[in-house]
Amino acid sequence: MKSLPGNGTGCIGNSFNPPVLILGFRRFAEIAKIVDILAPSNPCCIVISIDGPRREGAASPTSLRFSLQKVIGPKTNLVFEQQPVNLGIAKHLQQAVTEVLSTHESLIVLEDDCMPALGLYSYMAHSLIAHRNDKTIGTVAADAHVLTKRASAYVESSRFPLTWGWGTWADRWSGFNVQLSTFSKEEIDKAVSRANASPFVRRHWKRRIRESIADPNMWDAQWTVYQWLNDYLTLNPSFPLINNVGHDSKATHTLTESIFTNSGFHRLAGHLWKSSEVSSPIRWGRLRTIEHFMLIRLDNLLNVFPGKVKELLVAFVVRVLKSIQKP
Repeated sequence: MKSLPGNGTGCIGNSFNPPVLILGFRRFAEIAKIVDILAPSNPCCIVISIDGPRREGAASPTSLRFSLQKVIGPKTNLVFEQQPVNLGIAKHLQQAVTEVLSTHESLIVLEDDCMPALGLYSYMAHSLIAHRNDKTIGTVAADAHVLTKRASAYVESSRFPLTWGWGTWADRWSGFNVQLSTFSKEEIDKAVSRANASPFVRRHWKRRIRESIADPNMWDAQWTVYQWLNDYLTLNPSFPLINNVGHDSKATHTLTESIFTNSGFHRLAGHLWKSSEVSSPIRWGRLRTIEHFMLIRLDNLLNVFPGKVKELLVAFVVRVLKSIQKP
């Protein structure tokens, strides 16, 4: 990895200020904004890993290097690398996360379409420190599928590792690969059944994991099932700390609007979390298996409608969900 100024020392481990890994492809302006938001929090380093282009003549991240040098402060170590060939998000993520965790106890991961709230780093860092010895927790998520405003900051646990901004520890990551090749089909099927009571939902996940393993741009379904294989839980904030800006023509999968985009991103997103708010007691979140499944299926169903029609339907669905869900 190639170091840029701050102080030129590269990415040095610090468990109290975990590193941030930003995975990019072609959203260079968004990456610069993410760095601008995170740099004042002084993570031990910010690692930017850009996947290689899919075709010759694609936009180069060279200009991003220069703009980042203007953004970062003197206390921020910035590490920059570009892959020589296109790996696809699954292999790119596995390679980059593994490399950072080879020298760090934990890390925070953002893709280039995940715009962080001002309070994201304090929440993630405090959570990773507070729960590093709790082997029941596999993921700290920055997102929350919340469609109503929350009045206070607290942490919930669920079985679903929402991955619009997330963090984990080296020991939890060490057994993971995107092919789940160290687990048999029988072990995977048992884990899916153990985590999901509904036969309908079980069938969905068994089919989804088969499709995801075969797709070089899918990794989150595998990470979810890996959590279930190890009986890990995920910590979620009581409100989203991520604004996903990736529902557009630059995306690989999410080309249209989603019911989750901006759904709960509100004034508390600027809250600077305290260690006491991320430790105990941890509430059991309302993101139950069937609720999560139905929201995802509803979002996918809306994709069959053309752009403007879907935008109107999404706005209507969000209003309905807000009206029936208590804060």
